[in-house]
Order: sequence, then C-alpha cells, then structure tokens
Amino acid sequence: MTGPYLARSPIIVGAMAMSDLVGMMAPRRAAPLPTDRPLNILVANLAHLGDLIILLPLLARLRASKRTAQLGLLIGSWGRAALELGDFADVVHVVDHWRLNRGEASLTTKIRRHAGTRAAAVPEMRRQVYDVAIDTYAYFGNSADLLWSVGAPMRIGFTSGGAGTLYTHRLSFDPRLSMSGNQSRLLEPMLGAPSTWDAQAAGLPGFQPDPEVERLADTLGACVVLHIGPGATHKDWPAAQWIALGHRLRADGFHLVFTGAAGESAHGEGVRQSLGGTNLLGRLSLRGFATLLRRARGLATIDTVAAHLAACFEVPTVIVQPGITPPNLWRPNQPYVAPVTHSVPCAPCHLTHGCAAMTCIRSVPAEALYAALVEVMSAKAAR
Repeated sequence: MTGPYLARSPIIVGAMAMSDLVGMMAPRRAAPLPTDRPLNILVANLAHLGDLIILLPLLARLRASKRTAQLGLLIGSWGRAALELGDFADVVHVVDHWRLNRGEASLTTKIRRHAGTRAAAVPEMRRQVYDVAIDTYAYFGNSADLLWSVGAPMRIGFTSGGAGTLYTHRLSFDPRLSMSGNQSRLLEPMLGAPSTWDAQAAGLPGFQPDPEVERLADTLGACVVLHIGPGATHKDWPAAQWIALGHRLRADGFHLVFTGAAGESAHGEGVRQSLGGTNLLGRLSLRGFATLLRRARGLATIDTVAAHLAACFEVPTVIVQPGITPPNLWRPNQPYVAPVTHSVPCAPCHLTHGCAAMTCIRSVPAEALYAALVEVMSAKAAR
C-alpha cells in the first residue's frame, strides 16, 4: 500500500489522490435512510469472475436480511457467467470499466465501451431508487463515481481505490484481513453489528447442478481435481511436483480429474500423460465445473478462481500459493482450505507478475501439498 491506497505506481497513486480532491468538491448527495420499510440495496464490483465468487458471502447475507427489499448487482459484462451459478440478485446492471477490461481491443475502444455502458446503466440504476449502494472493489477501477451519480443516500466503500470522498461512509482497507473479511465490514454502516465470516462457506443459493456432469461424476467415484492452470510464470508449480502429488493420490485410491480452460490444454500435458485419469479441460461450463467440484473429495490448485468456487461447497482444498500478496488476503471462505507456500524473506513482494526465480512457489514440495490435502480431507470427514 502507498498511504491509504492499494497501489504502487506513482501515476496511479497520483490519480487516486486527485480523485479524492475532486470528490471533496462534489455535492454530498446524502440523506437519512428510511426506517419504515426494507431497503433497495445495490452491490457493485466491476472486476472479474473470481472477485464475484468471493463476494457471495456478502450477497447471501444481504439476501437473508430483513432490511433488504430489492437487491441489485453492478458488474462488468465479463462477470455474467457467475449468474448461472445461482440466484444472487433481483436486478443486474452492467458497466465495463476500461481498466478492468481484459479484452484484446485497443485502449480507445475500451474507453468508448466504458462510456457507452456507463451512459446506459446510470439512468437504469436511478430508476430503481436505491437507498444503499455498496462498492466492494478495493482497488483503482472502483465504482465510487458511478454510485455517486446514481444518487443513493448511503454510499459505502473503501478509501483504498481512490475517489473515496464520494462515499458517505468510508472504510480503510485492513491488510490483516482477507478480502471477504474486509467486505463484511462494509455492511456495518447499514446493519450496525460487526459482520465477519473469514471461515464461512459462501454457498450458492438457487444452484442447479448440471445433469450431464452429475452423471459423469457418478462414474468417477472418489475423485480429486487437479487444476494446474495456464502456466503463468508467477503461479506455475513444476510439473515434476504435480506428478509426484498425483502418484501419492492415486496410491490412496483416488481417481484424478484435470480441469481448466481449453486454452490451457498445452500446459501440463506431460503431467496428464504421466498420471492418467480424466481430462476435462475445455469441456465444462462454469455451472458444470461447480457441479464437478461439488462431488469431488478434494481439490489441488494454483491460486485461482477454482479455490473460491470449491469453497462454496466446502470442498477440501489445497492451494500452491505464491508469496506475492499477504497469505490471508485471497484466502477462500471455508474451514477446509490450506494455502501452501515456501517461506522466503522477500514475501510478500506485491509484484503483480512476481520475479524470475519465484522460489516461493517453485520450492514447494509435493509432499507438503499432499500432507495439507490429507489434513483438510480428514478434518471434513471427521465432521
């Protein structure tokens, strides 16, 4: 962090500081909340799929609250896939922020897309007459200006992403807590009592399993999912270690299932050939992936969305985790999870793409991951 901001680049820090100054000059647009009826609540997070799945505990809490009348969700179009997992909101609004757009279009095209989706979404959100708007994104690219434009009388968010002066209730980001733990604090101005759930599974209200994947799972028996990833340098675990882990799991009688996107098929092919098992790369929708994880005995994965999706079903999970960020920051919300890393003096380095050596992840032995997975599987079985 640089001062109150979650950023290292002087340019971005300067932009966030300027946005705070501009926000101080803007009209407050604040008013007392009505006490004679439930509230219309808008939750915003313009980031990607993993960020939305991390957000599920907060949405579930609001869904269950008697203070909620209508629940709206403001997301980027790339987050729509999460909506097939369950019943999370009554109304969905879309804005594609230029900074969070990972598409291959030019920056100019992304900025035009941002302006167009914003112009359509703001009047749409105003018509819903939201009483409370909660911005759950803690980084630059948040929704502070959007929520101010919508005019909700209570606007809650983190100061760490800039433009925090546009919120009526501003919270500093606490680096000692997980992302979910920080997000739970955003409910305090509305609900009053502290709300923390660092080890509470999110659940997927309204989730409908994929019947075809259910039938496939019936044939797999006791399976463990290996999610090797695309081979990104800062998250990649050596193939020899994946193979050693797989052999230990096969010796215990588990069937191995490999998952990932179709574009990841070139990476880890040697691992799959060495271990056998079932290769499902590129064959599962997000709903199908969730269905498979729900039936799995365990999951071994790199630091990616798979761990957060597995947490929704309390699937015992081990994560080969790099030392780029504090170990607790992206911890999935469930009790049966074990991030495993190799301790190095430079961690956390906060380098987006890590370093050339990445000793923190490449030196994690297969035996450590195997022992951690056995431990969390045993803990769940004992319960």
